[in-house]
Amino acid sequence: MTPASRALRMVSPIADLDTTPERSVWDLFVFRKRRELLPTDRLLDELRAEIASGGPDSLIEALVRAGEIETGLADAESPAADRIALVVDQLAAMVCVAPPSPADRSLLVGMLGAVADCPSHIRCAHPEGFSYYGLHPLDFADLVGRIHSRLKQRVAVIGIRSVGSTLGAVVAAALRAKGSTAQRITVRPAGEPYERLATFTAAQLRWIQGELQMQAEFAIVDEGPGFSGSTFLSVARALLAAGVPETHIVLLCSRPFPARLAGTEAEREWLRFPSFQIEYGQRIPRTAGPGLGGGVWRELLFTNRKHWPACWTDQERIKHLATDGKTLFKFEGLGRYGHRVRQQAEALAQAGFSPRLNCYDKGYAGYEFVGGCPLSQCDLSIPVLERMAGYCAFRASSFPAGHANSRLAGDMLRVNLEVEFGLQDFKVDIPLERPIYPDCRMQPHEWLLVSGERVLKTDSASHGDGHQLPGPTDIAWDLAGAIVEWQLPPAAAEYFLRSYRRQSGDDPGSRLPAYLLLYLVWRAAQCRMASAAMVNNFDAELMSRQYLYLRLRVKGLLEAYGLALP
Repeated sequence: MTPASRALRMVSPIADLDTTPERSVWDLFVFRKRRELLPTDRLLDELRAEIASGGPDSLIEALVRAGEIETGLADAESPAADRIALVVDQLAAMVCVAPPSPADRSLLVGMLGAVADCPSHIRCAHPEGFSYYGLHPLDFADLVGRIHSRLKQRVAVIGIRSVGSTLGAVVAAALRAKGSTAQRITVRPAGEPYERLATFTAAQLRWIQGELQMQAEFAIVDEGPGFSGSTFLSVARALLAAGVPETHIVLLCSRPFPARLAGTEAEREWLRFPSFQIEYGQRIPRTAGPGLGGGVWRELLFTNRKHWPACWTDQERIKHLATDGKTLFKFEGLGRYGHRVRQQAEALAQAGFSPRLNCYDKGYAGYEFVGGCPLSQCDLSIPVLERMAGYCAFRASSFPAGHANSRLAGDMLRVNLEVEFGLQDFKVDIPLERPIYPDCRMQPHEWLLVSGERVLKTDSASHGDGHQLPGPTDIAWDLAGAIVEWQLPPAAAEYFLRSYRRQSGDDPGSRLPAYLLLYLVWRAAQCRMASAAMVNNFDAELMSRQYLYLRLRVKGLLEAYGLALP
């Protein structure tokens, strides 16, 4: 029996479930934090083209791109960061006040010529809110419009990088448009996710002292506060240490403080400072109708609630059905990230694998709404296996990724196995022969039966470079995902892999055992964290059951590696 065959037998479905001792769920490694090393000249050229294009969303796209470049230069401690910050400020003023003339755009392009002496490459991360969660820069301008009368005349804005480079510029521009005096800086807290530490440079400390002398109020600006609020609070603590009175600090954020932390020391610290949050989802396509995010889409596709698939509702993309019912709008991202998603969505539609992309507006992809029937494990058949194999073969050949590596996957495996089973420094070889942007959503309900025998893959363009792991990786991740999510019996899994080999020319057999383990470990961690984050609701229970099942599958694979587990 081959390694792949042995691994397939270990992930075939069984009915028993078990419980697991309680551990720190927030130590699990689910989310992906990675910055790409990109050529600075190319980024600046793309920004120039965006500013000059004059398209309907071009200024917003340029603002997001410019903020990303400012972040990369600031993280590199390049003097050019101050010069690109002037461009970001000008773009923010343009989107907050009035559309620029062609001459204004030309002047702005000219300003980029002064951004000289840059490092050849900078590290850039997708700004998460703009890329994944439906955050629009002008949401913070709207927030300023609601609260500016409650702020002091002078406001010192501190944006938390990365997204805070753009958001801080928008807040400062919106305040100035209301007649306030506002200047800004950015800061990058460091350390573990739940124990961030913020420090200011000597120049920033001088700036803070100058703002203090002029009785400024200090506004900390970022998306979040995330799972713990530690990033926001680290900056507030640094301001207190610099002599800023508690009463002069406000927090401008995108979400409320986590309900699960009610009554904790973290919440008590958060409540020391006034906080204001945006209203999400105000900038949607003109023809968008009812919201379908947070799992509401299931009401449209399933007649029986008992058949609903589990959702991590807080992590879902924002979705709307068009008023005419013909288009599904889904937030797929602004800036570089959204551009890549559009390219993949168009390629998948042209190949006949996914619904047609009708439009792209304000970061929302408008897909043809196909009212098909979501598949389930009961629908497993030879044609379905062939279709999934052909889909994976298409992705393997069409979406190569140049910046994939196996280190993140190895770190995820090590961390999560230590949290779950107490295993220390567990390692496996993780081959990376066909690095691609994977699908990462191979569950049965993501496949729709439409027009009789036609099967389409939905939700297929954005998760391969998303906020959660794995990011770009080997096609074996999606192959493993299909085997696990459909709970394929060994014979069906072998047929699926044979079909993939035939259609792709790629033999994943030697790579698959490692990726089955990787997928199971990550998916179990995701389900456990989702259940804890949502606290005792319908989806939390579903996620908890999935977690218990997946944990048993992980345990079975580890025992196949010769590890004796309790």
